[in-house]
Amino acid sequence: FEREARLAISLDHPNLVRVFLSGRLPDGRLYIVMELLEGRSLAEELEESGLLSIERALIVIMKLCAGLGAVHSAGIVHRDIKPENVHLVKRGADDDFVKLVDFGIARVLESEGMGPTTTQSGRVFGTATYISPEAATGDETDQRSDIYSLGITLYELLALRPAFEETDRH
Repeated sequence: FEREARLAISLDHPNLVRVFLSGRLPDGRLYIVMELLEGRSLAEELEESGLLSIERALIVIMKLCAGLGAVHSAGIVHRDIKPENVHLVKRGADDDFVKLVDFGIARVLESEGMGPTTTQSGRVFGTATYISPEAATGDETDQRSDIYSLGITLYELLALRPAFEETDRH
């Protein structure tokens, strides 16, 4: 929680949810203060409205790319890009202003050097439908994994179904 809060507070981009403050109450409970998002998730929009027009889907994805670019420029991998973590809010005349949320499983890449930080081997983060192949196998991930998940999200916006269906294998 504290790591997520520090990461989120450090980010400042119009297409990212703003986190203002975090801390611990005297009784030990943790809190986070962030901007109130009045709107709905992209997943809710798809469920309620159905297929987005190609123009609308591409505009939403371009806004998401802007926010994700800021995340990546800060050396952070979100690791859970999916319609549930993309919120559409009204800003002025724009009914589809995009806010990327939920940095709970994000990780910071090395600020110096070439590659990502080493994580516990075999640990998998993300949502199965949107997770990149390397993340699904527990291998090291970087910003390219988010780009993969972004592509899967775009596919769903255009096809109104996941690119890959989850199966129950025994």
